[in-house]
Amino acid sequence: MKQTARTIGLLVALCGSTAWSVEIEQVSVHKSGKTFSTEAVFLVDATQDAVVSAVTAFDRLSDLNPAVLSSSAEVRETGEIRVTSRIRDCVSFFCRSVALVEDVRFDLAGNLQTQIVPQLSDFASGNATWQFDTVGSKTRVRYQGRVRPKFWLPPLLGSAAFRHALGRQIRVAANNIEILAIPDRLSD
Repeated sequence: MKQTARTIGLLVALCGSTAWSVEIEQVSVHKSGKTFSTEAVFLVDATQDAVVSAVTAFDRLSDLNPAVLSSSAEVRETGEIRVTSRIRDCVSFFCRSVALVEDVRFDLAGNLQTQIVPQLSDFASGNATWQFDTVGSKTRVRYQGRVRPKFWLPPLLGSAAFRHALGRQIRVAANNIEILAIPDRLSD
């Protein structure tokens, strides 16, 4: 199922159409200084519980994003979940493999909060919030994230490539969240 979901997600992203009914309402990536900010809003044709389950399958993040080479999760004494990922992505000839370690928790409102652990990551700082709202039989996902890479990005091309990769990864993840939230659709 992992390979099937990944293949379908990639085909959906590359073809520019939606195989199911995920509605991408907004994707934006901005750079301020050395920090990249990403915002996305999309509507998934699945229940909130199914969407949250797909997003929080931390040991299988490559199912959401094929740029994730590996991921693992460990529950810490604080109750937070430490998620460790290895990511490799390319835009044109510019490729980069990076380590990303985040502490993850749900806040009182039910939002998923992530905080990058800079000492263990290739990022100097960063955080993200995933908000899940039920809209009829669907779930609206609002994602806001910020990352500040430690690694060097070539002027102009590097920043543009990084912005492009972040935007593409959000679109692929949105489609894959819906695919994974309703696994019966894979057999249709």
